[in-house]
Amino acid sequence: MDENKAQQFTGRVLTDTAAAATIVMAALGDRLGLFKQLAQAGPATSGELAGRTGLSERYVREWLAGMRAAGYLEFDPAEDRFSLPAEHVPTLASEPGPAFFGGVHEELIGAIQRYHQVAAAFRDGGGVAPGALHPDVWDGTSRFTAQWHQNMLVQQWLPLVPGHRACQAGSGPGGRRGPGQLRGVRRGDRAAGILRRHHHLRRRARRGRPARPAAVDS
Repeated sequence: MDENKAQQFTGRVLTDTAAAATIVMAALGDRLGLFKQLAQAGPATSGELAGRTGLSERYVREWLAGMRAAGYLEFDPAEDRFSLPAEHVPTLASEPGPAFFGGVHEELIGAIQRYHQVAAAFRDGGGVAPGALHPDVWDGTSRFTAQWHQNMLVQQWLPLVPGHRACQAGSGPGGRRGPGQLRGVRRGDRAAGILRRHHHLRRRARRGRPARPAAVDS
């Protein structure tokens, strides 16, 4: 056995394990609004951040230390305050945004919730139905792709879909369509199906209801 290769692989697994733990901490920071609070209100001590967010100072203190150790936050020993660097804000606090990862972290945490069902599927076959997945999977996916839907779906993607021009015929100002305006379009038209799904997701978001998987007309 090559001892050097063995040591290198152990180091890689250690790095991967530390990264997994970091993602859990980052997901907590996203869920509890800690990153966004630091981005909006500026540096804070653990007590100040706990006060801003209504959380336990003891837990906030541990979270801050962990995120600093991971390189997500910076610490000023003179002021005893933690800060979110401006360069980290787009990835951790600017939602929706092209670099925002909060939704991805939420999705991953949701997927882990069905770990035992997936393990059982390895033994017994079958799988985990989409409807049985944890809601965080769908909420996280929706948050992660929100920027694409807002700035790429209609502007870039739909023009590439056959039938797109037919769907836009008779649309309102700016090419916008309401769900009712799609009823005259052939049900099997894939562009119409994508638009219907887009309107469905937007309605659910406005009502504060999580998105759920739905088939797109094909």
